[in-house]
Amino acid sequence: MVGYLGPILFVIFINDLPEVVANIANIFADDTKLFRKITSEENRHKIQTDLDMLVRWSEHLHLGSRNPKYDYHMKGVT
Repeated sequence: MVGYLGPILFVIFINDLPEVVANIANIFADDTKLFRKITSEENRHKIQTDLDMLVRWSEHLHLGSRNPKYDYHMKGVT
């Protein structure tokens, strides 16, 4: 049973993620995709806003009591 606890807790921790965004968020295991048809500058702005919200949401997700809070980078950006 102990081996199943990690994935169960992960699902519990990310369960509120779709409520953070205005666009469609599909979550499967540890993969999340945002969907929106981009037909205008307003649509582009809405999906960028959701990306910014996901960054803020992820800053509060820190798992493990002994897990050091390291910085990670994507394309040179922390």
